[in-house]
Amino acid sequence: MALATSGLGLRGVLVNCEDAKARAFYLHVIPAFVPLPSHDLTLVVSMKSLRASLPALEE
Repeated sequence: MALATSGLGLRGVLVNCEDAKARAFYLHVIPAFVPLPSHDLTLVVSMKSLRASLPALEE
């Protein structure tokens, strides 16, 4: 099964974490997330990196 977003043309995912606990959760679940240099509670990940970090979604 292909990742559901493959036909949508998405380039990445951006998450605005409410607090440090939420940030730790997202980084634990998807280690490919990277915090923005200007805002530590905003995480981004490209779709390519997301697919690589969650191979079960590609089956």
